[in-house]
Amino acid sequence: MSQVIVIALGYLGVIPFVVAALFALFDLSLLGFDPRQVFIAYSAVILSFLGGIMWGRVLGLPDHRAVRCLLLLSNAIALTSFAALLLAAGAAYLYALPLLICGYVITLVVERLAYQRLLADVQRSYFPMRVALTTVVVIMHIMVLVFESFDG
Repeated sequence: MSQVIVIALGYLGVIPFVVAALFALFDLSLLGFDPRQVFIAYSAVILSFLGGIMWGRVLGLPDHRAVRCLLLLSNAIALTSFAALLLAAGAAYLYALPLLICGYVITLVVERLAYQRLLADVQRSYFPMRVALTTVVVIMHIMVLVFESFDG
C-alpha cells in the first residue's frame, strides 16, 4: 500500500469536518441539511471506519486475550458511532459530540498501546499522522460543541 495515498486520504478526510464545522458555526445550511447533523454523521462514519481498521488489523492474530478485547472494542466503537447518530437525529448534539470526542481519543490511545505490542509492522508514519488528524478532528468537535452550548 502506498504510504503517500494513505497520508493524502487521511488529510483529505479532515476537509468535511472543517467544512461542516464552519457551516455550523455560521448557522448555514449545508446542501439543505443541518450542518451539525452532517458533522455528526460524517464523524460517526469515520469513527466506525477506525473501529473497522482495528478489527481488520487483529483478525489474523493468534487468539489472545488482548486480541479478543480489541475485537470487542472495535464493535463498541461502531455502537458508539451509532448512538451518536441516534442522538443527532433527536437534535441532542450536546450529547453526541462528547460521545464522539471520547470515541476518537480512546481509539487513538488503544491503537497506540495495542499496536506497539501486537503489530510491529504498523508504519512509523501512521501514528504521527493519526495524532495530527485526531487532534484536528477533536478540535473541530470542541468548536461545534462550544458553539452549540452557547447557541442552543
